[in-house]
Order: sequence, then C-alpha cells, then structure tokens
Amino acid sequence: MLPNIAAQRKNAMKINKQALQTELNTQAQLYLSDKNVQSVSLDDLTKAHYLTKEQYEMIKREGLTIQVDE
Repeated sequence: MLPNIAAQRKNAMKINKQALQTELNTQAQLYLSDKNVQSVSLDDLTKAHYLTKEQYEMIKREGLTIQVDE
C-alpha cells in the first residue's frame, strides 16, 4: 500500500508542476501581447501582477522557465 501512495504523490506533484508551467507560459504570452514587447522575465510578470508572489516562489523552487512560441 505504501508504494502506491508514494507513486500517487509523485504523480500528483508531476501534474502540479505541469500545470504551473502551463500557467507561466500563458501569462508570459499574455504579457507579451498586452505590452507589445519581444521578451519577458519572471520578475516582469510578477511586478505587473501577471503572477502572484506565491506562484513566483513555486516557479523558482521548481526551476521552471518561460517557454513561449516566437
């Protein structure tokens, strides 16, 4: 039973990380479109309130990076 719980927890963490990456990418794309600029940083997104401080901290902790189509 314990290995199953550990596997479920690992899967939930993976899904959460994927959702956070999707949110980061979406907000970055919105920022680029709204501001009509060519690049954006994590700090830009946070300062402009496209991301919350909590999201910023989770993104940094997970080591995620902005991935948008050019």
